[in-house]
Amino acid sequence: MESMNCQSCQATLLPISTEPTQLVRCGGCGNTFLPVLSDQGAIQKTDRMAKWSFWLGLASLVLCMVTGIPALILGLRSLRRMRFRVVQKREKFQAVTGTILGLVFGVIGGGCLTASGLVIGLFVSSFEVTKEAERVVVIAEKTADFDNTLDLKPLRAISFLVFKSFQYGDRPNDDEEDNVRLTALEFHYQPDARNPSRILRDEFIGDNKSDFELAASDELDWQVVGSNVTRELFESEANPEKQVIRYTVLRKDNYSWFGATIVHDPALSGLEEEDIKRLMQSLKPKIFEGIELEPEE
Repeated sequence: MESMNCQSCQATLLPISTEPTQLVRCGGCGNTFLPVLSDQGAIQKTDRMAKWSFWLGLASLVLCMVTGIPALILGLRSLRRMRFRVVQKREKFQAVTGTILGLVFGVIGGGCLTASGLVIGLFVSSFEVTKEAERVVVIAEKTADFDNTLDLKPLRAISFLVFKSFQYGDRPNDDEEDNVRLTALEFHYQPDARNPSRILRDEFIGDNKSDFELAASDELDWQVVGSNVTRELFESEANPEKQVIRYTVLRKDNYSWFGATIVHDPALSGLEEEDIKRLMQSLKPKIFEGIELEPEE
């Protein structure tokens, strides 16, 4: 047992028996404090806490929350004990450094990593590329309605946040190329969207796009979602008799884009231009539902 002075009013308190970690209350001023005893157990504990806080804080540079939060807790406890005794600069430096590192890399950094992980997870979960017929149909129905009078089959679809795209063709199960292919896509919140045009312009029958050259192009007066349709004739360099016709339409309203293209080989598809016109004009994009689109000039 030993006497002690109040840390606030310096009043001498009666001799007591207490543990170094047990708070003492002054009867004069009401201040509550940890006793400073001659026993070095509390000091040794504080030294160890400061040291552990420091090293755990350094480890949080790599492990973030795993060691950062313990470093913060130990650092704060160590600093609290230091208020009631004389400490070495090195010890205080370790406690302060461990506390700061634990706060920055354990709490703040860990929170940022968690938020980043959630955002990445959202992006990954929202991205889908599929050739399954059922999923292609689902994505197509969310993108646009159309009258499938040509009995085209679902080929593939892409869905990613503000972007959707689907393809239908007449030969989904053969190794041969499609004689007819319909591609439609939509973009949301793309004020400077050049991507729809690029994606649709690159859409072509087969993988050998370089074998074809543009021979003629004109604009038709077909009105599809308030826009005219562009018709392009391509000829094969290797076989001049091989011709492919592509019909493309693009429409923008505020920050939403819709585009569609139909590519077909007239010699193999047996389609008349009136068939293509009916298919194009049957397209009803979901992003423009309830919006009265003015014809583009």
